[in-house]
Amino acid sequence: MKSVQSSQGLSIIQNELRSSSAPGADVRTLKNDEFKRPRSVDGVGGFFDSFIVMIVVTLGIVLVTSALSITNGELSKNNRAKSLDDACQDLLDQILANQDLFIEDGLLDFTMIKTVSSSSFSVERNVLGYRIMLTEVHPNTGPFTLVANGSIPVSLGELHTARVPVNVQHSTADVRAALISVWVW
Repeated sequence: MKSVQSSQGLSIIQNELRSSSAPGADVRTLKNDEFKRPRSVDGVGGFFDSFIVMIVVTLGIVLVTSALSITNGELSKNNRAKSLDDACQDLLDQILANQDLFIEDGLLDFTMIKTVSSSSFSVERNVLGYRIMLTEVHPNTGPFTLVANGSIPVSLGELHTARVPVNVQHSTADVRAALISVWVW
């Protein structure tokens, strides 16, 4: 009895499909008493499948683009830091090469140090400012600013520095250990 009912139901469904289908449309056959709908009527598909793929592709493009821009930003920061380190060392080399400041190798004349001005030094264009300081190792003296060109910005994250130890002669009997520091920003 069961097989008769299922075969009758099957023939009714096939007739409905044939009558509702356009001429030449693909009508699928039934296998094992299981009804399969044509692909065009089968659930959600088409636009929504493509939509998910487009989201994944767009997300991938955004991730690759942001990774490249972050890498480029880091490279430019590193190039600026290297350039400022070079400018800092260049300023220090200019001080050490100025023979008017030295009595002999490594011994600065304190009276000549006071005459130093910012026009004595040339710096690269990417340098916003610099400061040259002399710090003596003596209980009665503190840091002495030789040259200050530009003010240190409050929001600046880094200062690039270079230092060299020297001796400073105040008088024939008064020679003090000191440190020349160059700050560049």
